[in-house]
Amino acid sequence: MSKDTFLSMIKVRDHAASLLTWLEFWRIDELHADFVELEIMSPDDLTVLQKDTKAAFENSLKLVQRRHFSKAYAHAVYLTAKPLGYMPWRPCSLELWLESWRLMRLLPMLNNLGCDTKEDVLDLEYGDFEHLDMRLLEKKRWDEGYENVRFVVDVDLRYVYVLNICIKRDER
Repeated sequence: MSKDTFLSMIKVRDHAASLLTWLEFWRIDELHADFVELEIMSPDDLTVLQKDTKAAFENSLKLVQRRHFSKAYAHAVYLTAKPLGYMPWRPCSLELWLESWRLMRLLPMLNNLGCDTKEDVLDLEYGDFEHLDMRLLEKKRWDEGYENVRFVVDVDLRYVYVLNICIKRDER
């Protein structure tokens, strides 16, 4: 693995733990080999494709794939906008969030407690965490991820509004 690839993996810590997982989220995982061939290792890499390469790639897709790809591309642009530097409010499901924090083992237990989204973990009381039976390192990652979600929920919505304006302007 090259150093650039390794650094990209660290940089996208709050993304899905792998490109394949992110592609599965957008239902275009069958394009994984094409992405690897284009040296796209993370959603951020997608946004730096040259316009002609991106256009040729999009034209090679089937209609449904093209629609899913356009949504995934908009998400990648959103992830790289970063108006405040680090953007911990990146949208993702509970499963992707747990995977990004290497806590997938907790998914069934969280589902049993009624958590369906990453924001649902905020409804848990501190005593409920004991039911998760976390190991020491999992507990440390959980605490960091939990604080991350708390911060996300407290983010002022005007930043999200500004991001939406920037994305729409870039799409023109």
